[in-house]
Parts: sequence; C-alpha cells; structure tokens
Amino acid sequence: MQHIFTRLLGAIVFFGYSGILVSESSVAPTTVSPLFNTKFLSNPELVADFLIEKGFEVVSIKSDSLSLEGFFLNRGGEKTVIAIAGFLPGKITGMATLYELLPDSHNILFINLRGKGNSGGRFDLCKIWRYGIDEYKDVCAAIAFAHKKTPHAKIIIHGICAGGFHAMKALAHLAESNKELYTHVEHAIIDSSFPSIRETGKTALCAEIEKQCRSIPLRTLTTATLKALYLCLHTCCISPFMWLNRDELTITPEMIQKASKSCKFLFVHGTRDTYAPIEKIQALMAHMSPECYSVHYFDTSSHASLHLKFKDIYKELLSGIRSFKRMYTHQYAVATLARKSC
Repeated sequence: MQHIFTRLLGAIVFFGYSGILVSESSVAPTTVSPLFNTKFLSNPELVADFLIEKGFEVVSIKSDSLSLEGFFLNRGGEKTVIAIAGFLPGKITGMATLYELLPDSHNILFINLRGKGNSGGRFDLCKIWRYGIDEYKDVCAAIAFAHKKTPHAKIIIHGICAGGFHAMKALAHLAESNKELYTHVEHAIIDSSFPSIRETGKTALCAEIEKQCRSIPLRTLTTATLKALYLCLHTCCISPFMWLNRDELTITPEMIQKASKSCKFLFVHGTRDTYAPIEKIQALMAHMSPECYSVHYFDTSSHASLHLKFKDIYKELLSGIRSFKRMYTHQYAVATLARKSC
C-alpha cells in the first residue's frame, strides 16, 4: 500500500512541479549572462561551474549532524546576502541569478538546505510531511557561518517561496535563543512566500495543475480530476501528519513580531499569485509594526520567478535595501515600494 501511494504521489508531484523552472524559459531576457536563461539554471553542474569561475568558494556548513553545501563569494563588503531557495527544485540553481542583480560590493552565500543538491539529509516523498520542520536550523547555521566569515558585515537574508518561510522561522528562533547573532541580521527579503506550509501545499500544486492543463484536450475535466485526486491524497495521507506538526509548519503573529524586532523586512509578491496567494502573507504582515516592513507588489500571476521576469526593477529593489528610502514605480507595479517611516 505504501509503495502504491508513493508512486502515485510521486507522479502527481512530478507532474505538478517539473514545469516550475523549465516552463519559465519563455521569460528569459536577452542578456549575455546565462543566469537569466532558465535552461542553463536547470543544470546545477553548469551553474556551479559558472559560480566557481566568478570566484565563489565551495564551502561546507554544519547544521545538526549534517554537512550542507554552499557557494560563498567574499568581496570584503559591508553586506553579506544569504540566499535561501524554495521547495522544488530548492537548489542553489534557482537563486544564482541574484549574482547579477545584487550590488557588486555585497558578499554572497548560496546554500543548499538539507536534502537538496549535495547537502546531507536524504529527502524523499515518504518524508514530505516533515518538510519545513527542521530547515530553519540550516538557515541559522548559514547566518552563523556568514558572520564568522565576515564579522564586520551586516547580513541580509533573501528567501524565495518556502525559502522565505524558513528565513522567517529562523529569525524568530534566533531573536529568542541567540540574540547576539540575530542582531547581525539587518534585512530580510521575503519573495513569493507564505505563513503556512500546510495550506500552501494545497494551493501550490493545484495552481500548477491548472497551469499544466491549459492547452490539453478536455482541459476542464482533466484539471478537475487531477486536483480532486491530489486533494484527496493530501487530505487523507499527508495533512494528518502535518496537523501533528502544525506548530512547526506555521509562522504565527508572535513569531513574525519576534523576527522583525530589529530586522527590517521587504515583502515582494505577485498580486495574482495562485501558488502562494498574496492574502496569506498580507494577513501575517498585518501583525507587524508598520515601521518594520516595506512591500513591493507586481501585477502578475508569476510565482518565485519575479527576479527573472522583472530583473530591472528587482535590481533596483536590491540596490535600495540599505534604507528603503527610495520609492519605485514602473508599469507592472500596483503598489510602490512603501516606505514605513522609522
């Protein structure tokens, strides 16, 4: 029975997520950098070689008893950016584009969390219900590593999709358990993220099924059937295990308040994102002090690919990290980068 379930769930997950990175190939802009080419980004080996050629050092970061794979570029700058990827593929690959978007003076650390890339901690579909419980420890380990390597530099956490969830959870943990290390984190950029893994597990895959079925025959029937099948499996087999760990899979108002005590947040999101609906993260933001965060919304349904589709304005956002004092407007935005006066 377990074997049948694993194969069936695997087929659905593969169908749902295999197109997330590759299907964005149409958005690759005309640029000399291969880091804006999604076909290139889908090849971890090529990306790793590229980063090494640019001066990145392959590093090992300890988290629990695991060894995590990282790529670190020390420019001797006053800021160190730690990039945290999402669930799938969840590798350094998807974050490497930041190398082209961040200011040239910033140090950069790309890290594969447990079970991703060449990092320790085997991950398979039978353990999918545990995803999100321990990954925050890897983010904490990355922060400690970055501070040790560049103790003079303030740290910026950049998390996309589930990476944003792990970042928020890690900051809430550090604010309570390691205040000294927490004070070295200056900003957190939360892109296309969410406060609940349980809820997003349903919305994300249903959205991907809708996307993949757009141009096939019997679209309505096929979409409804696949969504019903997945939701049935999720409700009967995955959700009960996640419910047991619900406290570990949710960013509560208390947690985000702790996380933003001295760290300033920038939330970036697509207004029509059906994978991680914007209303969810907005509800979490409502519990934060207005002076603790800024937002930038894009009028798009894109999820976790805003840095690829809107590279120019995204680069401006990253350049304005220091103070959030600048206001940005462009044809795709429905809200400017809102500065909350501190």
